[in-house]
Amino acid sequence: MDVIRRRMLCAFGFAIATSLSGCVDRLISDSIAADFEYDEEELTDVAYDLQPLWQDTYPSNFWWADGTNYPDGHVEHLQSVTDAEDLAEIEDLRSKNGDQSNSVEAFLETVDFDEQILLYVASWGTTRGYDEMSIEKLASDGSAIVGETTAAQSEADDSTEESGTSSLLRIERNPDAIEAMRISILRGGSRSEDFYFAP
Repeated sequence: MDVIRRRMLCAFGFAIATSLSGCVDRLISDSIAADFEYDEEELTDVAYDLQPLWQDTYPSNFWWADGTNYPDGHVEHLQSVTDAEDLAEIEDLRSKNGDQSNSVEAFLETVDFDEQILLYVASWGTTRGYDEMSIEKLASDGSAIVGETTAAQSEADDSTEESGTSSLLRIERNPDAIEAMRISILRGGSRSEDFYFAP
């Protein structure tokens, strides 16, 4: 088999595997969503830390592993430092903003995946200057977590060019104690997209 043909087959195989992985992830998420419930009266605030990743960047940079470009943002459950570094594109970040990448790597060194939950959160706004993710709600009834997050500006900007931002969200909850999570992206103050996980 010649080199070009072998490379084409490898690329095709990778594309099929990635597509199937995305389909499985969506089926799992749909299954969790169908059964998701929590006790509103038992909700209490959950402690968390937010580490900025990419700030005030163009939204077209936000493409995900399954090939989908989510319209309003994305949330993903990270289960290792490698997962976080890959999704955060840490090598690219290091070449463009060394101080920021150093901060991200120092943050990841403090994450205990046996005792904490780590998420990637990203969204964007309709002007430049969206440079931070804001956590509007993060609460638990003991077995479920509900959260709401949105892109925010540290300073107002009246331009017409969109910009996006992303962060790592470390939640102070033991994954073994949480049966399911729903993290929502807010647009205009309303839930526009929900993401479900079972840590």
